[in-house]
Amino acid sequence: MNNKYYQKWLKINDRDINNKLTQLSDEEIANRFSGVLSFGTAGLRGKMELGTNRMNEVNICKLAFAILKYYKANNLQSIVIGFDTRHNSKTYSRIFAKVLASGGIKVNLYKNYVPTPVLIFSIKETNSDMGIMITASHNQKMYNGVKVSGSDGIQIAGDVEKTINSLYAKIDEVEAYNEYHAKLMKQKNNIFYVSKKIKAKFLGEFYKNKINKELNIIYTPLNGTAYKYVQKALKGTGFNKIKTPFSQKIANGNFTTCPYPNPEFVEAYKASLKCTEEFDADIIVATDPDGDRLGAMIKSTKGYKLLTGNEVAFLLLNYIYETRSREKNLFAVSTVVSSPMFFDMCEVYGIKYEKTLTGFKNIGRAKKALEEKFGKDGFILAYEESCGYIIKDNLYDKDGIFSLVKLCEIASYLKTRDSSIEEYLNEIYQKFNNLYSLNSSIAFDGENALERMNKAVDDLRTNGIKTLLKKKILKTVDYLKDKTGLDKSNFIEYKTESFSFIIRPSGTEPKLKFYIHAKGKTLDASKKLANDVLVAIKKEIFNINE
Repeated sequence: MNNKYYQKWLKINDRDINNKLTQLSDEEIANRFSGVLSFGTAGLRGKMELGTNRMNEVNICKLAFAILKYYKANNLQSIVIGFDTRHNSKTYSRIFAKVLASGGIKVNLYKNYVPTPVLIFSIKETNSDMGIMITASHNQKMYNGVKVSGSDGIQIAGDVEKTINSLYAKIDEVEAYNEYHAKLMKQKNNIFYVSKKIKAKFLGEFYKNKINKELNIIYTPLNGTAYKYVQKALKGTGFNKIKTPFSQKIANGNFTTCPYPNPEFVEAYKASLKCTEEFDADIIVATDPDGDRLGAMIKSTKGYKLLTGNEVAFLLLNYIYETRSREKNLFAVSTVVSSPMFFDMCEVYGIKYEKTLTGFKNIGRAKKALEEKFGKDGFILAYEESCGYIIKDNLYDKDGIFSLVKLCEIASYLKTRDSSIEEYLNEIYQKFNNLYSLNSSIAFDGENALERMNKAVDDLRTNGIKTLLKKKILKTVDYLKDKTGLDKSNFIEYKTESFSFIIRPSGTEPKLKFYIHAKGKTLDASKKLANDVLVAIKKEIFNINE
């Protein structure tokens, strides 16, 4: 196969890698060596295979040397590194540690897997200039990734991200890997394991107000990092009736009981729902493999019901607002793809808010800026509809642990008053005109999946959409071309008199995402309209019949 990138990789001084490369088919070579990985919405992410556009030890070395160059150029001194339960995560973390330590950087390394929120918390506690988390979040088992955060605990963006990307692009990954393999594999100097005291300090927040709470909870970490942390957080707060599916309690990079370990989707709750046959749970809560996302199912009049990411945000916002003192400068943050009802709630409650582009690198910065303007005491909530929430004033990235305990607190509070989350949520919907939001997506597979996904949006930009469900498109907002007050971004919003929708490519995987907001006379009517819009998008725009 006459692919110059592939031919260069054949010069890697590693017999195992070389043998695997020579066994690749022409089709595999064309697919895996067609481009390079770059930072997206949440860092670097890809399938774990050999190739220039895949996650592997070679590209990890390349990024590690790029970050080392950045550290040297900016006279930075220390870093903290964590990893999740996925295959190769620990290996990748050790490569980063050894490369950075070889350059004289103090490396604070987690000995065992750790949730992302704890890693973020550790940046300040270890006095580190950056934090690296090896994780692919909620993606399937074949994926892995790297999240890089600054000293403030916010994912890098702007000039820092551009500079590291530029350094990354200039490094010859084959030379980088050969240097690592020949000289650095046994590097031990400047590497220190993170103290267990940091974990204890993170969990210490949950022991301040210990009250026994009568709530039956099923919790699943989806074979990820957060089991021990959530257990201690819940019990420390006073929740004692907790059950976890045994098959999902244990760290398992294969995710055999939930092939797509995403708490947004009901499929991830199969093992938990099985537990309800013997354990009458009031609520089922889940964290994704790196513990930064929260999902939930609630007991309803029709069995257990999955909450959307927006619905969890409604509950958190309403409850936190109702149960705290009313400072003059309350504020919240969310994104342009989140439910408009969230911002309606903020306006009615007098909560200042800011809309950002997707990604917690944007949300975290907006939160920090508002704290500097109004003070930390006014912070209510920051969230993204894909099950990411911040409720703590000293965290700037999504956190599935504190938000999980707060959601259980809401359920417990309502249960003691002979009410339920279902009733409470319905009251919120009725108060705010039953605006319902629905998210969905189309996955792209095979060769050049990312390119084909982006082309689909470009085609929409060129051809336009005039009607959907026989409703006239009254307004189109192109976030790549129109003035929106935000940075340019590749997605398009369409509005009619009764519904709106946004179409955008995912920043972390080859998926085209849809965000639909619909308003009918009743909540059921709004839900039906939203589902009709989804069917119409797939059929009328993308010629998909389901």
